[in-house]
Amino acid sequence: MDDSEKINLRYIYVNLATKENIIAWLMRFGLIAKRYKCPVCHDDMKFTVSTTTDDGFEWSCSKSDGTYSDKTVRSSCTENHSINRSLRKGTIFEKSTLPLQDIILLTYLWCKKVNLQAMMKEVKASEEAIREWMTFCRDTTVELCMAENETIGGPGVLVDLDEGKIKNLNYLQGQKVTDKWAYIGAEQGSNKYFICIVHERTKEELLNFIKNYIKPGSVILSDCWRTYKCLKDKNFLQATAIHSVELKSHGTYTTFIRRIGNGVKKVTAEGFRHVNGHCDPYLLEYFWRRKNTKGKLIFNALLKSVAGLFPPDTEDSDESS
Repeated sequence: MDDSEKINLRYIYVNLATKENIIAWLMRFGLIAKRYKCPVCHDDMKFTVSTTTDDGFEWSCSKSDGTYSDKTVRSSCTENHSINRSLRKGTIFEKSTLPLQDIILLTYLWCKKVNLQAMMKEVKASEEAIREWMTFCRDTTVELCMAENETIGGPGVLVDLDEGKIKNLNYLQGQKVTDKWAYIGAEQGSNKYFICIVHERTKEELLNFIKNYIKPGSVILSDCWRTYKCLKDKNFLQATAIHSVELKSHGTYTTFIRRIGNGVKKVTAEGFRHVNGHCDPYLLEYFWRRKNTKGKLIFNALLKSVAGLFPPDTEDSDESS
């Protein structure tokens, strides 16, 4: 899919008006597989019309006496079988009962920060179903934040460092993140940030984190020094001196990350909510938006990133077989 292809509401309603066009478009974006392997004969299943699924199409493989139902022979398998698989199997759409066009439309509206009430007017679905997909979009940006980490800072550059707990991320195909602690860093004056899950909240883990994600010469502002009593630990101070970073406490000043959070009144369609001690998904959504909005088509960027992070399965997994 061309990143420069401009997609708007008219594009969705006109070009994605039929189920066949929708599926072909999602295949081009890499959100639905272009092929699926039969779990019995291991040949590619056929893309067929379906009268029993809402999507109108499905994967199917039917053989009798070693041949397909259309009499062609493509493998040495002689086991009679008739197998069907949903096009959604192994995709981000598998758990949703919403029509595919509604999912595309909701994702586009979420990218445009349209509020829930306006979404309900555009899509004939329950409030619960719409909220569920909005949650998926938000949780995905948290996953993308972690997948798109980069080293930040540099000589004299101010880097804000905070910590918090990541609550359960629902609906994702990848490894779930359940009540894990994370460090989040933001480079002041730029769109650069990182978020890193930590196994233990220790000075050693914090030091490894600084070495891996913050460039030498940076000035790191954080309240973590007080939490871990780092500024009184000679070994910690020596290690950070070797890495050539300067440590400073915020003192009575609000952290850069928190200031961003407090200043975001409508970062999402539902508004910003902060819970002390947590890396709020709304805040991480804001970081992702800030990084991907300038000079980019955010809807295209989201779909492309999702396709890379959660590629569709092309055969049954061990868990589903």
